[in-house]
Amino acid sequence: MGAGLGGQVFASAEPHFQPHIGRWGAEDGSQIEFGVSGLLINSNLVMYDRRDNTTLYPQMIYTAINGEDKGERLTLLPVIHTTFGRWKQLHPETQVAEVATGLERYSDRLREAYSRSGTYEYPYGNYRTENNYLIFPWTTGAPDLSLFGTKDLVLGVCMGDELRAYPFRTMGENRQAVINDEIDGQSLLVIYEQGTTIPYSRDVDGRTLTFYQVEGAGPLPVWFEDVETRSLWNMGGLAVDGPLAGSQLEQVPAYNSMWFAWHTYWPQTTIWNGEGIIDEPPPITAILEPTAGSVPDDFVLNQNYPNPFNPSTRIRFDLPVEGEIHLAIYNTMGQRIRRLADGFHQAGVYELTWNGRDDAGRAVASGAYVYRLEAVEQGWVTSRRLVLAR
Repeated sequence: MGAGLGGQVFASAEPHFQPHIGRWGAEDGSQIEFGVSGLLINSNLVMYDRRDNTTLYPQMIYTAINGEDKGERLTLLPVIHTTFGRWKQLHPETQVAEVATGLERYSDRLREAYSRSGTYEYPYGNYRTENNYLIFPWTTGAPDLSLFGTKDLVLGVCMGDELRAYPFRTMGENRQAVINDEIDGQSLLVIYEQGTTIPYSRDVDGRTLTFYQVEGAGPLPVWFEDVETRSLWNMGGLAVDGPLAGSQLEQVPAYNSMWFAWHTYWPQTTIWNGEGIIDEPPPITAILEPTAGSVPDDFVLNQNYPNPFNPSTRIRFDLPVEGEIHLAIYNTMGQRIRRLADGFHQAGVYELTWNGRDDAGRAVASGAYVYRLEAVEQGWVTSRRLVLAR
């Protein structure tokens, strides 16, 4: 793990990693060692392959752009942009791999140079203090600076054939954010907390979960629950309580980048639209009594109330036996847009609220929808129609 300026670190839970790039083996099974070429493309670092001292890899595209390996792409590993203090909270067992930085190799030379001048002057002018100042020009095209400042930080995610940028400035409006999103049909959860960004897949054991933030349950600042099982998760992606306790969310490889670097290399990127944050979870309550007389006699899905509705409606159902159930909302084309309940349930009477949003937290359009209840072991299926009128 390498420490950076201002107490910021790029760190990974992987045993071997480099920021932005993964390890890539040569045909003979050896590993490639990279160096810093001193070249820039789009004012961004370019690495070189030490085997031939020629082949170049711009870090933003982690792909060889010349030589025999031209077009070969490195493996992108998950990284976390955070402070060392937060990383130690997430992973208290962490060992620091190296405390001596490259500066140590030149310390005597630098001390001599500084002693001659009598003072140390930062050699890059206003680079640190002016957001839109760059020393070197763009190479392939200028970024769109009407959207963000040149050096505004973004979390850049590539899934399938789509790319999306999550601006730190937007995510940090409330200091913390738990964002449900979908990119190219793949689920994504983004956790943000005062500069710490961690992207996860929302898929766990073959199903996609939807998350909402809850009050703190420990020293970590961000805690969240999933709508489907009400399991409690910490910002490290670990379920610590509930039916999914012990499950670990899979971290998604992503970039933490300045806007100019991300957009000059990936101009086709989309921008997170601010949706996918669930302010209030759809509550599920069960009326359960251990006496035989309180268990319903029949498998019943009641008509929602109110209907038509805006912005939310209640759905009630009776489950005469325990077992696994699925309750979901579908559009008129038969596409599932929202999971309301999944998994094992005791016999009883249940009531849920649907807030008119899909699994990603986006408001759905007015119109007719179908809600469908299935008791898996018994093979029971029933459905009803509801109307959303915004």
